[in-house]
Amino acid sequence: MKRTTGLLLLTTMFLTMANSAICDTADDYYIRADVKTAKGDFEGAIADYTKAIELKPDFPIAYCYCNRGNAKEAKKDFDGAIADYTKAIQLEMSFWIAYDNRGAVKHLKGDLDGSIADYDMAIVMKSHDANAYYNRGCAKQSKNDFDGAIADYTEAIEFKPDFAEAFANRGIAKRAKGDIAGGNVDHNKSIELKPGLTGVEDSTKPREPMNRIDSLEDQLELVELLKHSHSDDERLSTFNLLDSEPLLKGI
Repeated sequence: MKRTTGLLLLTTMFLTMANSAICDTADDYYIRADVKTAKGDFEGAIADYTKAIELKPDFPIAYCYCNRGNAKEAKKDFDGAIADYTKAIQLEMSFWIAYDNRGAVKHLKGDLDGSIADYDMAIVMKSHDANAYYNRGCAKQSKNDFDGAIADYTEAIEFKPDFAEAFANRGIAKRAKGDIAGGNVDHNKSIELKPGLTGVEDSTKPREPMNRIDSLEDQLELVELLKHSHSDDERLSTFNLLDSEPLLKGI
Protein backbone atom coordinates (compact mmCIF):
# COMPACT_ATOMS: atom_id res chain seq x y z
CA MET A 1 0.00 0.00 0.00
CA LYS A 2 2.84 2.36 0.89
CA ARG A 3 4.57 1.55 -2.39
CA THR A 4 1.46 2.42 -4.39
CA THR A 5 0.98 5.67 -2.51
CA GLY A 6 4.60 6.57 -3.07
CA LEU A 7 4.38 5.89 -6.78
CA LEU A 8 1.24 8.01 -7.05
CA LEU A 9 2.94 10.89 -5.25
CA LEU A 10 6.01 10.61 -7.49
CA THR A 11 3.84 10.45 -10.60
CA THR A 12 1.93 13.55 -9.54
CA MET A 13 5.18 15.39 -8.88
CA PHE A 14 6.66 14.30 -12.21
CA LEU A 15 3.62 15.41 -14.20
CA THR A 16 3.41 18.74 -12.40
CA MET A 17 7.03 19.52 -13.18
CA ALA A 18 6.88 18.09 -16.68
CA ASN A 19 3.91 20.22 -17.67
CA SER A 20 5.54 23.38 -16.39
CA ALA A 21 6.38 25.87 -19.12
CA ILE A 22 9.78 26.57 -17.50
CA CYS A 23 12.58 24.01 -17.29
CA ASP A 24 15.67 25.04 -15.36
CA THR A 25 17.63 21.85 -14.78
CA ALA A 26 18.64 18.66 -16.55
CA ASP A 27 16.18 16.82 -14.31
CA ASP A 28 13.34 19.05 -15.52
CA TYR A 29 14.13 18.49 -19.18
CA TYR A 30 14.57 14.75 -18.65
CA ILE A 31 11.18 14.40 -16.94
CA ARG A 32 9.42 16.53 -19.54
CA ALA A 33 11.02 14.50 -22.33
CA ASP A 34 9.66 11.28 -20.82
CA VAL A 35 6.17 12.77 -20.68
CA LYS A 36 6.43 13.97 -24.28
CA THR A 37 7.52 10.49 -25.33
CA ALA A 38 4.48 8.98 -23.59
CA LYS A 39 2.26 11.48 -25.44
CA GLY A 40 3.84 10.68 -28.81
CA ASP A 41 5.65 14.01 -29.18
CA PHE A 42 8.91 12.39 -30.20
CA GLU A 43 10.42 15.50 -31.80
CA GLY A 44 9.83 17.45 -28.59
CA ALA A 45 11.22 14.58 -26.51
CA ILE A 46 14.40 14.44 -28.57
CA ALA A 47 14.90 18.19 -28.08
CA ASP A 48 14.43 17.91 -24.31
CA TYR A 49 16.73 14.89 -23.89
CA THR A 50 19.35 16.78 -25.88
CA LYS A 51 18.95 19.83 -23.65
CA ALA A 52 19.36 17.68 -20.53
CA ILE A 53 22.63 16.35 -21.91
CA GLU A 54 23.85 19.84 -22.79
CA LEU A 55 22.95 21.34 -19.39
CA LYS A 56 24.57 18.69 -17.27
CA PRO A 57 27.13 16.46 -18.97
CA ASP A 58 27.70 14.58 -15.69
CA PHE A 59 23.97 13.78 -15.38
CA PRO A 60 23.37 9.98 -15.68
CA ILE A 61 23.05 10.60 -19.39
CA ALA A 62 23.05 6.93 -20.34
CA TYR A 63 19.32 7.18 -19.60
CA CYS A 64 19.02 10.26 -21.79
CA TYR A 65 20.82 8.68 -24.72
CA CYS A 66 18.83 5.45 -24.42
CA ASN A 67 15.48 7.23 -24.21
CA ARG A 68 16.42 9.65 -26.99
CA GLY A 69 17.27 6.58 -29.05
CA ASN A 70 13.76 5.27 -28.42
CA ALA A 71 12.26 8.53 -29.64
CA LYS A 72 14.42 8.43 -32.76
CA GLU A 73 13.38 4.82 -33.40
CA ALA A 74 9.74 5.91 -33.17
CA LYS A 75 10.49 8.44 -35.92
CA LYS A 76 12.15 5.67 -38.00
CA ASP A 77 15.58 7.26 -37.59
CA PHE A 78 17.18 3.86 -37.05
CA ASP A 79 20.78 4.97 -37.56
CA GLY A 80 20.30 7.82 -35.08
CA ALA A 81 18.73 5.42 -32.58
CA ILE A 82 21.60 2.94 -32.89
CA ALA A 83 24.10 5.77 -32.36
CA ASP A 84 22.33 6.82 -29.16
CA TYR A 85 22.10 3.26 -27.81
CA THR A 86 25.79 2.79 -28.57
CA LYS A 87 26.63 5.97 -26.64
CA ALA A 88 24.52 4.76 -23.71
CA ILE A 89 26.46 1.47 -23.71
CA GLN A 90 29.78 3.32 -23.81
CA LEU A 91 28.70 5.31 -20.76
CA GLU A 92 27.26 2.33 -18.85
CA MET A 93 28.73 -0.95 -20.08
CA SER A 94 26.20 -2.96 -18.04
CA PHE A 95 23.14 -1.12 -19.36
CA TRP A 96 21.29 -4.23 -20.59
CA ILE A 97 18.27 -2.28 -21.82
CA ALA A 98 20.43 -0.36 -24.29
CA TYR A 99 21.78 -3.65 -25.69
CA ASP A 100 18.26 -5.06 -26.01
CA ASN A 101 16.99 -1.88 -27.69
CA ARG A 102 19.93 -1.65 -30.06
CA GLY A 103 19.41 -5.28 -30.97
CA ALA A 104 15.76 -4.57 -31.79
CA VAL A 105 16.65 -1.70 -34.12
CA LYS A 106 19.42 -3.70 -35.81
CA HIS A 107 16.85 -6.42 -36.39
CA LEU A 108 14.48 -3.89 -37.97
CA LYS A 109 17.32 -2.80 -40.26
CA GLY A 110 17.94 -6.42 -41.29
CA ASP A 111 21.21 -6.87 -39.37
CA LEU A 112 20.19 -10.18 -37.82
CA ASP A 113 23.68 -11.27 -36.72
CA GLY A 114 24.28 -7.88 -35.12
CA SER A 115 20.95 -8.01 -33.34
CA ILE A 116 21.61 -11.51 -31.98
CA ALA A 117 25.00 -10.36 -30.67
CA ASP A 118 23.32 -7.51 -28.80
CA TYR A 119 20.62 -9.79 -27.38
CA ASP A 120 23.39 -12.15 -26.25
CA MET A 121 24.94 -9.33 -24.26
CA ALA A 122 21.60 -8.29 -22.76
CA ILE A 123 21.00 -11.87 -21.63
CA VAL A 124 24.49 -12.18 -20.12
CA MET A 125 23.80 -9.05 -18.07
CA LYS A 126 20.15 -9.81 -17.32
CA SER A 127 19.68 -13.56 -17.48
CA HIS A 128 15.97 -13.44 -16.61
CA ASP A 129 15.01 -10.83 -19.23
CA ALA A 130 12.08 -12.42 -21.06
CA ASN A 131 12.08 -9.57 -23.59
CA ALA A 132 15.67 -10.26 -24.70
CA TYR A 133 15.02 -13.99 -25.10
CA TYR A 134 11.89 -13.26 -27.12
CA ASN A 135 13.68 -10.76 -29.36
CA ARG A 136 16.60 -13.13 -29.91
CA GLY A 137 14.13 -15.87 -30.77
CA CYS A 138 12.56 -13.59 -33.39
CA ALA A 139 15.95 -12.89 -34.95
CA LYS A 140 16.83 -16.59 -35.02
CA GLN A 141 13.46 -17.41 -36.55
CA SER A 142 14.13 -14.82 -39.24
CA LYS A 143 17.33 -16.76 -40.01
CA ASN A 144 15.32 -20.02 -40.15
CA ASP A 145 17.09 -21.27 -37.02
CA PHE A 146 13.88 -22.78 -35.69
CA ASP A 147 15.52 -24.90 -32.99
CA GLY A 148 17.30 -21.84 -31.60
CA ALA A 149 14.12 -19.78 -31.82
CA ILE A 150 12.07 -22.41 -29.99
CA ALA A 151 14.67 -22.59 -27.22
CA ASP A 152 14.60 -18.81 -26.77
CA TYR A 153 10.81 -18.56 -26.80
CA THR A 154 10.72 -21.34 -24.20
CA GLU A 155 13.09 -19.35 -21.96
CA ALA A 156 10.97 -16.22 -22.43
CA ILE A 157 7.85 -18.15 -21.40
CA GLU A 158 9.64 -19.58 -18.36
CA PHE A 159 10.33 -16.06 -17.10
CA LYS A 160 6.97 -14.67 -18.25
CA PRO A 161 4.32 -17.43 -18.33
CA ASP A 162 1.65 -15.15 -19.84
CA PHE A 163 3.84 -14.11 -22.79
CA ALA A 164 1.26 -14.61 -25.55
CA GLU A 165 3.53 -13.52 -28.42
CA ALA A 166 6.20 -16.03 -27.35
CA PHE A 167 3.65 -18.85 -27.42
CA ALA A 168 2.42 -17.69 -30.85
CA ASN A 169 5.89 -17.52 -32.38
CA ARG A 170 6.99 -20.79 -30.78
CA GLY A 171 3.94 -22.38 -32.36
CA ILE A 172 4.93 -21.04 -35.78
CA ALA A 173 8.50 -22.33 -35.35
CA LYS A 174 7.24 -25.77 -34.29
CA ARG A 175 5.00 -25.97 -37.34
CA ALA A 176 7.94 -24.99 -39.56
CA LYS A 177 9.78 -28.03 -38.16
CA GLY A 178 6.80 -30.29 -38.84
CA ASP A 179 5.49 -30.42 -35.27
CA ILE A 180 1.94 -29.46 -36.22
CA ALA A 181 0.36 -30.73 -32.99
CA GLY A 182 2.84 -28.86 -30.80
CA GLY A 183 2.40 -25.75 -32.90
CA ASN A 184 -1.36 -25.89 -32.53
CA VAL A 185 -1.08 -26.22 -28.74
CA ASP A 186 1.08 -23.10 -28.56
CA HIS A 187 -1.17 -21.23 -30.97
CA ASN A 188 -4.25 -22.02 -28.89
CA LYS A 189 -2.44 -20.94 -25.71
CA SER A 190 -1.51 -17.62 -27.29
CA ILE A 191 -5.15 -16.97 -28.22
CA GLU A 192 -6.25 -17.92 -24.71
CA LEU A 193 -3.81 -15.39 -23.25
CA LYS A 194 -4.46 -12.67 -25.82
CA PRO A 195 -7.69 -13.08 -27.82
CA GLY A 196 -7.36 -11.76 -31.34
CA LEU A 197 -3.64 -12.46 -31.62
CA THR A 198 -3.09 -14.15 -34.98
CA GLY A 199 0.50 -15.17 -34.33
CA VAL A 200 1.21 -14.90 -38.05
CA GLU A 201 1.49 -11.32 -39.26
CA ASP A 202 4.91 -9.77 -38.47
CA SER A 203 5.58 -12.74 -36.20
CA THR A 204 9.33 -12.23 -36.17
CA LYS A 205 9.31 -8.49 -35.59
CA PRO A 206 11.07 -7.71 -32.30
CA ARG A 207 9.30 -6.04 -29.44
CA GLU A 208 10.12 -2.38 -29.85
CA PRO A 209 12.51 -0.41 -27.64
CA MET A 210 11.58 0.41 -24.07
CA ASN A 211 12.53 3.19 -21.71
CA ARG A 212 10.94 1.71 -18.62
CA ILE A 213 11.87 -1.19 -16.38
CA ASP A 214 9.41 -3.98 -15.66
CA SER A 215 9.66 -4.25 -11.88
CA LEU A 216 10.73 -2.55 -8.69
CA GLU A 217 13.49 -5.15 -8.40
CA ASP A 218 14.86 -4.07 -11.78
CA GLN A 219 14.67 -0.40 -10.76
CA LEU A 220 16.78 -1.04 -7.68
CA GLU A 221 19.28 -3.11 -9.64
CA LEU A 222 19.79 -0.33 -12.17
CA VAL A 223 20.16 2.25 -9.41
CA GLU A 224 22.86 0.06 -7.84
CA LEU A 225 24.59 -0.09 -11.22
CA LEU A 226 24.69 3.70 -11.40
CA LYS A 227 25.74 3.98 -7.77
CA HIS A 228 28.80 1.88 -8.45
CA SER A 229 29.55 3.70 -11.69
CA HIS A 230 29.42 7.26 -10.29
CA SER A 231 30.45 9.02 -7.12
CA ASP A 232 27.98 11.89 -7.24
CA ASP A 233 24.89 10.87 -5.22
CA GLU A 234 22.95 13.72 -6.81
CA ARG A 235 22.72 11.59 -9.95
CA LEU A 236 20.59 9.13 -8.00
CA SER A 237 17.85 11.65 -7.30
CA THR A 238 14.21 10.61 -7.30
CA PHE A 239 13.83 11.94 -10.81
CA ASN A 240 16.22 9.31 -12.18
CA LEU A 241 14.14 6.34 -11.01
CA LEU A 242 12.14 4.67 -13.74
CA ASP A 243 8.54 3.79 -12.96
CA SER A 244 7.28 0.23 -12.92
CA GLU A 245 5.00 0.57 -15.92
CA PRO A 246 6.83 -0.70 -18.99
CA LEU A 247 6.58 1.57 -22.01
CA LEU A 248 6.76 -0.97 -24.79
CA LYS A 249 5.21 0.11 -28.06
CA GLY A 250 3.04 -2.48 -29.74
CA ILE A 251 2.46 -4.52 -26.60
